[in-house]
Amino acid sequence: MAYLQITLQVDPAHRAAAAGVYEKYKQPFLDTVPGALSKKLLVRDEDVQVLHGFETAADAQAYLSSELFTRDVVGGLSPLLKADPDVRVYDTVWGPVVHELTALLREYDRARAYSDDLWKDLSPDEVTWRPHEDSSAIGWHLGHQAHVAHFMIRNLTAAEPSPDPELDGLMDSANPEKFRGALPTVERLTAFRDTVAERVHARIGDIAAGETGAPTQMNIVAGHLLLALINHEYQHDQWISEVRADNLGHALPHDPASDWVSRIDGYLVCNPYA
Repeated sequence: MAYLQITLQVDPAHRAAAAGVYEKYKQPFLDTVPGALSKKLLVRDEDVQVLHGFETAADAQAYLSSELFTRDVVGGLSPLLKADPDVRVYDTVWGPVVHELTALLREYDRARAYSDDLWKDLSPDEVTWRPHEDSSAIGWHLGHQAHVAHFMIRNLTAAEPSPDPELDGLMDSANPEKFRGALPTVERLTAFRDTVAERVHARIGDIAAGETGAPTQMNIVAGHLLLALINHEYQHDQWISEVRADNLGHALPHDPASDWVSRIDGYLVCNPYA
């Protein structure tokens, strides 16, 4: 991700007019400019800044040569400025994390799809079956995957309520295995997992678009977070696989097809930097 920062020297008497130019061309910018992700107006006593978010620095540079910028935006702002604007393009640090949020979301969906392949063809009794009291059923692992995903999202990126607070205690790994037997229905588990996935996409999408405070810092947090969620999903998929194959006698699906996913110590692992 990259940012285009344009600092404008505007007299207080002209700031309303400058804000009007910003509002007039904000949506055309987001709708038509290649790589455009966000646009924010920042105001302080000494100047006004317009902060644009782009997928790449090349997209930001290309926008500076576009008709929308040179003719419309510059034409509208020029009569209002006390001095030439200060224009700077920043490429965010630690590119692998910043530039791969969209790709990591795809890997998150891929990991969830693999989880579904492991259990969607099972009966409700098989999903909730466990070999003995001190063990965890496939259904518990499914709920735990979603519980951890939303716990991390709401604690590291957004203070939002749990989608199903009654499940949080049951699905936490601190809950001893002997107390993991009373599981919710398959329908409730499915709804919980789907809702959590929607919230992961919504929150990471906001971060990727720069729609948060401290956008660069949050991009780095989001990259680490997504990678942890993906590998946590695969970690429990391994234990689901063992119950499916060894105890229930069902064949296993093929491993996910991704250049980023391989097996390490028997576990599927997503490592985009290998």
